[in-house]
Amino acid sequence: MRNYAGFLQRIVGYIIDAIIISLPLSILFQNNATVNNLIQLVVWTAYYVWMLGKYGQTVGKMVMKIKVVKEDGSSLSYSDALIREIASYLSAVVLLLGFFWVLWDAKKQSWHDKIAKTIVVKE
Repeated sequence: MRNYAGFLQRIVGYIIDAIIISLPLSILFQNNATVNNLIQLVVWTAYYVWMLGKYGQTVGKMVMKIKVVKEDGSSLSYSDALIREIASYLSAVVLLLGFFWVLWDAKKQSWHDKIAKTIVVKE
């Protein structure tokens, strides 16, 4: 049986990533919300796809000692990571319900995990 990462571990990892990515960008582009939002979207997507495709983890996930893998336990490809990241926007759009799905799902999968056929596990 796999040791799935819980909601709290995942959210703390996300907060760490937000401090690393969003805080500096928000300071740099504080005078133009439209530019800031567009740059944030591009940088977040590139960061997540690159980090998950290469390491299976972002810096925040590394700190929390959790990793994203395919449901069969294999590593993600860059295309897997891209699908998961694009699907995460669906998780966010519906009142963040897709993220909270982790709280009651047997495999602790969010909607974007289900779409990308991934799980988040403790290392």
